[in-house]
Amino acid sequence: MAISNLRDLLIWLLAILIIRNYNKREINWYVFAVFCSIALYMLRPFMLATVWLAVIFFEIGPFIKNLITKINVKRIASFLVFVLALGIVVFFASPTIGKKIRSYQYNATYLVTKGYEERAKQRRADGVIDASNMPKAIFMSHVRYVLTPMPHAIVERMFSSELSTEYGITSEALRLYTQLVYYFILIWLLFNLRTVYRSLRILVFEQKAFLLWLLAFLPIYSIAHFGGSHQRLKLPFQLLLLILFIYSRHFKKMREI
Repeated sequence: MAISNLRDLLIWLLAILIIRNYNKREINWYVFAVFCSIALYMLRPFMLATVWLAVIFFEIGPFIKNLITKINVKRIASFLVFVLALGIVVFFASPTIGKKIRSYQYNATYLVTKGYEERAKQRRADGVIDASNMPKAIFMSHVRYVLTPMPHAIVERMFSSELSTEYGITSEALRLYTQLVYYFILIWLLFNLRTVYRSLRILVFEQKAFLLWLLAFLPIYSIAHFGGSHQRLKLPFQLLLLILFIYSRHFKKMREI
């Protein structure tokens, strides 16, 4: 578990560095982003894909607009250097990358065909998720990812014989507290969706890209683990809601002044 937590921290750090440094104008920061991408690929290849999809999602529109309306030679040169450096890395790493892509493709094909119900049994989710109906199962997996563990389930666990002797009731009490705070944030955001939307509009590129990357954890682990993944895999989505809550509250207070 400690190794997994350390790996997650490194993934977070590398993702932040890529998003933060990509939008800088100096060429050396682009090169640094490439090295961070290589390191992230070694840890979690599909996480590298989610980071760059988040970056491209918010970058491609403004880049094309600026290219058409206002040509920035330095910006274009920096971008071309980045593309060239990334292309060289991809060229030399293409055998490994191709093998990994084929592996993911095989797993995805197997999952959406005959392996979906089997995986539900392996993840012990067949009792709560009807894997025979894939659209419904995917929807319920997302709901399960967002809402579980529910507070009353944690309370029941605190007083059950299954309570871990390693961490004890204190750990569960802290977990209950954080989950109650999470539920409060979730409900507040649902009742203030307009404020959330307005606060998102004023965020800068790096902030939006990072939030989009955090959101990517929701579909990935909802589908892969039927929403019943470990708490550390739900932390990115919960952090996303916390950040939205802080931004939205601040935006709302500023509007009231």
